[in-house]
Amino acid sequence: KSPGRKLGSFFGWKSSSPNLDPHSPATSFSDVSASPAHSRNTSHIDATPTNMGLTPPALDFHSHHRDGSQPQYFDLSHAHTMSGSSTINAHVEELERELKQVSSELAGSIRREMELEDEIDRFRSEMPAGTSDIGRRTSDYFSDSGTSSLRYPTVDSEAKIDELERLKRKAEQEKAQMQVDYAQKLSDELKLRKSLETQVQQLEEQLHHTKDGAPVETGPKDERVRELEVFLDETRRRLSQERQSKDNFEDLFAALKDESEKHRNERDNLRDEVVPELKARVEGLESEAAEMQSLRYENAGMQQQLQALRAEVQMLQEAQDRDSGFNDDVFAPPRFPKAGLSRSNSLARPSSNGNLRRSNSLARSGSVRERSETRQRSDSTSGDRHKDIEDQRDALHQALKNLLRRYESEKREHAKTMRKLATDRDRARQETTGRTPFTREVNLVRYEIGELRKRADDALEQKWQCESNIGGVKMALDRAQQETQSMREYLNGRAVSGSSRKSTFEGLGIEIADENVELGEEDRKTMIKVLRQSIALAETERDAALREAEEYRQKAYLLQQSEDEHIDTQNDLADQLLEAATRMEQLASQVQEHLQANMQLRERLSHAVGKGEQSQSESTALIVGMQSRLKLMEDNVVAAQQLSELALVNHEEEAKQIDDANSPKLQRLNVAGKTAASSLQASPLFGVKSPRIGTTSGSMAENLFEASKTATLERRVKELEAALVDADSEMQSVVQRINSSQFEIAELQGER
Repeated sequence: KSPGRKLGSFFGWKSSSPNLDPHSPATSFSDVSASPAHSRNTSHIDATPTNMGLTPPALDFHSHHRDGSQPQYFDLSHAHTMSGSSTINAHVEELERELKQVSSELAGSIRREMELEDEIDRFRSEMPAGTSDIGRRTSDYFSDSGTSSLRYPTVDSEAKIDELERLKRKAEQEKAQMQVDYAQKLSDELKLRKSLETQVQQLEEQLHHTKDGAPVETGPKDERVRELEVFLDETRRRLSQERQSKDNFEDLFAALKDESEKHRNERDNLRDEVVPELKARVEGLESEAAEMQSLRYENAGMQQQLQALRAEVQMLQEAQDRDSGFNDDVFAPPRFPKAGLSRSNSLARPSSNGNLRRSNSLARSGSVRERSETRQRSDSTSGDRHKDIEDQRDALHQALKNLLRRYESEKREHAKTMRKLATDRDRARQETTGRTPFTREVNLVRYEIGELRKRADDALEQKWQCESNIGGVKMALDRAQQETQSMREYLNGRAVSGSSRKSTFEGLGIEIADENVELGEEDRKTMIKVLRQSIALAETERDAALREAEEYRQKAYLLQQSEDEHIDTQNDLADQLLEAATRMEQLASQVQEHLQANMQLRERLSHAVGKGEQSQSESTALIVGMQSRLKLMEDNVVAAQQLSELALVNHEEEAKQIDDANSPKLQRLNVAGKTAASSLQASPLFGVKSPRIGTTSGSMAENLFEASKTATLERRVKELEAALVDADSEMQSVVQRINSSQFEIAELQGER
């Protein structure tokens, strides 16, 4: 959508209605073909009038068929006779040619406007969808939680609105095309009617010559009459066909109009109900998503803390199991006495073996050499074994001492770790169950500033929308002012022409009030001159028609009295001439009534124009005041937002300093035993209590100052929101006044 059509859809204006004012901004590009496809797309639009209300009085055949009767196509009572003056015919042809040129230019400009709008829609549809929200500023820029606010798209409703507008433009284009085709057919029928009028004049001239006594052959005349009757039947049949096609076109146009009205209502329903509901749902989902994200982060943190505590508890359980196993090993019944007994047995066993061997040796032989070798071998093996056993005993004693020392050191380490974990557990429990006042205050201030920042961003966005809407209202006021000026010039021109018509219409009994004549520029003078000429031509033609009606009446009476031999053949023609004369008299009375109605409409139109100018001046003053108020409120909100950001930065710095002060060196003081704590309490140096953070008078003053800053920001945001609401209501009232004035002017123009 183009920006102009956005504003038009917002205020209910018709974007595709052509503006006849060349100075209007809506048709400023229609004079030059901006589309490359203009030369090939507009070739089928002929130079035909799109509005048959602009035809000159000499060709206005539609005013004769307002009685609703079924007219005959060849009926002379429904057609003007050709004037005998060649200057009048030339002037009529020149006016028709100018009207065709103007209508062709108007149709071409309307088509070029529609093509440009289609090109803009096509370019916007080909653009990437992600670039529309790049310049939009959201609260993610100042987000403190690290999570971005989710934006759910509303592409479906916007696409549906674009589709409805595209269907509406297509229907209007088809309507304009049907009007052009119908105007072309009507011009062809007018040409045919002209030719028939010339034939009727020829017949009248022949009748006049016959009355004067000139010999006329009856055979060719009868043949010509038969040909004319056949032609008349053919033209009647074609007229019935054209009427049927006209009725079909009117039914099709009514159906298209109903469909466009239904699409317009559906578009308004989408814009007023569905789109705000979707936006509200999107905002609710965004808030829920932000809450879910914060809860997810808190849950993840708690799970991490829980896992850490479980790991520490598992480590403690493993350490306790190791300690219990070590105690069982240490305090179990000793195995070394068994080793000593076996050693004594081993020491005693060789002696017994030696004794046995001695006994055996004594029993076997009494060799002294064998006995000495056996004794030496047994002595050496027993000495080596005794030495190994002593080394093993010393190693076991040393390992036992090392294990005892290690157990004592690990016991001390475990006790220290348990105390540290207990303190950390107590501190974590205190922080999770009840946080410190300073932390709660910082979080509260941060939340309030975030909410105020969101509201300020929304208020600024509404302010930008109001400025764009005000710009659209200004454009509408300028356009309405131009239309009012054109209507004023038209009224002045009509006043000048009315003074010239006063002397002419006094014979018919028409009273015209004297009005002040205002001189305009050269173009207005030429327009007044052309209007005077056309009115004078219409008056002369009316007088000629009255004279011809009188002549026709006399001819009819003379034909009835003196031409008895032609009664059977010319009866119908005489009746038609008589009816034409009566029709001319009725037309003269209708012209008088139309002139009186035009005078009344002119008075109403001048009153409506004055009222519109007054409302335009009031609306302009209101718009200027609203712009100044919105600018002032925007400056106040920006200043308050900067102050709130500074306050938030100060809070964050204080929180960072407190976190830095909570270092592991300070935690070691809490890990120390109760004896150290009691000794420190007994010491006079540590008897003085350290001052608590957040309880001094300076910090209280700073908190009050920051609270006053946030209150100021909130107050200014509320003022800006109230000003935006007032601006919206005032703009709606201005738009309603403009629409009502435009509707009144359009109604008066239609009546005129």
